[in-house]
Amino acid sequence: MLRYLVFITFLVASLLLLLVLPQDPSRLRIVQAADLPAPPEISGESAVVIDGENGDILYDKDSHRRVPPASLTKIATAIVGIENGDLKRRVVIDFDSYQMVLDSQSSIMGLKPGDDRSLEDMLYGLMLPSGNDAAVVIARSIAADEASFVEMMNKKISALGLADTHFSNPHGLDASDHYSSAYDMAAMSLYGLRNPVFRSLSQTTKYEIQGNRPYDLWNLNRLLYTYDGADGVKIGFTESALETIVASATRDGQKLIVAVMRSNSRYSDARALLDYFFEALHKGQVTRMKPATPIPSPTATPMAATATPVPVFTPTPGSITASPVNPANDVDVITRIFESLRDLLSFVGF
Repeated sequence: MLRYLVFITFLVASLLLLLVLPQDPSRLRIVQAADLPAPPEISGESAVVIDGENGDILYDKDSHRRVPPASLTKIATAIVGIENGDLKRRVVIDFDSYQMVLDSQSSIMGLKPGDDRSLEDMLYGLMLPSGNDAAVVIARSIAADEASFVEMMNKKISALGLADTHFSNPHGLDASDHYSSAYDMAAMSLYGLRNPVFRSLSQTTKYEIQGNRPYDLWNLNRLLYTYDGADGVKIGFTESALETIVASATRDGQKLIVAVMRSNSRYSDARALLDYFFEALHKGQVTRMKPATPIPSPTATPMAATATPVPVFTPTPGSITASPVNPANDVDVITRIFESLRDLLSFVGF
């Protein structure tokens, strides 16, 4: 009789332990697989989701397809600018950027003749309002000319092991030999986000320009204002590229980076993918794939300020930048119109 009592006691204790002790994670994944629907349908023609810490690929929709990147180009421009420039170096502007709007429908930070700006100002003007004027000034303040700077950008991309990108300008206007891919842009962003300066550029919503003509710059990335945990990175648009976005967000200590190319609704696409994979990570239901080439950490930090003479920026004829101001033109009237438009768009969050 005693044997039976011992056996029953042991059996009951074992069953209680099975109920109390944590279940095996692999079994949990199998159970939860039924709870998680298929990844969402998105309008973007190509996309990727990567782990923001180690670069693991969690989702791939034709992510190596070569497409126009539009202003996502400026992610590379910023990286090269940070790693090769002096953030405190001053540049005096000798052109009116509003002519760029008329000539090429450029987005601008609003540079005007006589503006005295630092490279740091230019980087925020590049990443927040997506200034093509800032891109050109950064290129020419670091390299001999735009072409030399673009060569530096392409060398950087090659050093990162990204095979589906080639740049022909620093701003992202459409060109036949200017292309990238969703994966390359996500990987580029992961590399950049490991640098504290780039990280600040990508997540700052408002930046105050100081100096002789102070004004505020606002980030055009709506996710920073509307998505819980959003902390980067960049948006873009051209007629050939359609809507593009690299979005990063962090929740519960987990960072995700999403890149979507040729989208008709970039914010909806990015939100859907972020929501899905944050839930998948929470439930432990993620299939990971290692990138073919590991994404390295930045090897250079921003250069310290040096007592260099103030350079004067002068546009090169034939470039997309404006010609020096011609007093015979009513540039001031055009400037006031675009300044008002810029302020209105900033106010409503565009």
